[in-house]
Amino acid sequence: MANHHSRPAGQRGYVLLAVMLLMTMMLLTLSIELPRIGQQIKREKEEELIHRGNEYKNAIKRFYRKNGRYPLTLEDLEKGNNMRFLRKRYKDPFTGKDDWRLLHVGEVQLNLTGGANSTSPPPILGGGLNPPPASGGASGTPGATNPGGSVASETGGGNQGNFGLSGGGGPIIGVASSKKSASIKEVDKKDHYNDWLFFYDPRLEQQQQVGVPNPNPNPKPN
Repeated sequence: MANHHSRPAGQRGYVLLAVMLLMTMMLLTLSIELPRIGQQIKREKEEELIHRGNEYKNAIKRFYRKNGRYPLTLEDLEKGNNMRFLRKRYKDPFTGKDDWRLLHVGEVQLNLTGGANSTSPPPILGGGLNPPPASGGASGTPGATNPGGSVASETGGGNQGNFGLSGGGGPIIGVASSKKSASIKEVDKKDHYNDWLFFYDPRLEQQQQVGVPNPNPNPKPN
C-alpha cells in the first residue's frame, strides 16, 4: 500500500519540477528579449522625434515664405494671418509633453562652406535685412535624413555646420527636444536628443541658388 501511494506523490514532484524549469526558461527568454524590445521602442521614438521636429521646421519655413519673417510664437503657426502652417501641435515623443526647446534667431550659428561663411542671424523683416524671395519648388536644405527622406537638421555632417546655442528670445527659427538622454541614432554627429536641431535658415537655400554644391547630397541614415 505504501508503494501504491508513493507513486502519485513522485509524479507530482516531477510535474512541479517541470513547471519550475518552464518558468525559468520563460524568465531567461524575457531577460533577453526585453532589452531588445526596449531598444526597438527607443528607435521608433527617435524616428518619430525626427518626423515631428521636421513638421515644426517645415511649418516655420512655410510661415517665413508667406510672411517674410519668423513666427514669434508657436501659436502663429496655427493661426497666423488666418492660415494654418502647422497641422497640429505635436508632443515630444520622449517626454510625452509639448515642451519643445525653442530656437530663436541668433541662437543657432551656422558656418556655410564655399565662400559663403556667415555667423550672422538669418534675415527677418524689421531687422534691416530683406528676406530672400520665395521660390516655389525649392527642395529644402541639405541635411541628415531619416529613412523617409525628411531632413533631420540643417547640416549635412562633416565640417559644414558649427552650432552654438545661447539664451535669448524673439522670432522662432526652430525647435529641439528638451530630453537630454543619449540617443541610439546620430544626427549630424550628435548623439543626445537635445542636440538634434530642427530649424529653417534661408541662407542654406541661398547657398544652393548661387551654385555651391551640396557636399552630402544623399546621406544615409545611421
